[in-house]
Amino acid sequence: YSGTIHATTYLNGEKDMEEEIQIMYKKPILMKTLGVEEGKKVEFVSDGEFVWSYDAETNTVTKIKLPEETLLTEKDFVSIIGNFVNESEVSMLGVEEVDGRSSYVLEARPKTEENESELASRTKIWVDRETWMVLKSSIYNNKGNLVTEVEIRNLKINTGIPDSEFKFEIPEGAKVET
Repeated sequence: YSGTIHATTYLNGEKDMEEEIQIMYKKPILMKTLGVEEGKKVEFVSDGEFVWSYDAETNTVTKIKLPEETLLTEKDFVSIIGNFVNESEVSMLGVEEVDGRSSYVLEARPKTEENESELASRTKIWVDRETWMVLKSSIYNNKGNLVTEVEIRNLKINTGIPDSEFKFEIPEGAKVET
């Protein structure tokens, strides 16, 4: 899949920070993200063997070897979702569109006060009806204020992203740190 992750954080109910990250993912573990952080272009590429990143300010490429076994397996993701569901009261609020895609709207609230935090007391999640991907999430604090909102825009699925997209090109003259 590919798309744009649009994330917004709020402080005391006011928009504090907003960022967009272009993302591409191809099974089993090919990934590429492009974004801007503190005014600098940030790029991460995983070719399945290494994760590559480039810092234009220092003209340095960082190359990190991926572990033999994946850090998070499908079983881990199922466990994370299971824990979230088991510790929350989840209800369906309806169906809405997110970026032109029909989505189930779910709301999750902690079952017990001990699972509730100042920063997250309620979460709304929009799940794509076709792919079951989370397209949007909004987290609210215990005062009902929006804390963070993340949305996947321009989602494209099974569009045939070529493997060449995940080959990192070392900029000329860049120093490579492994």
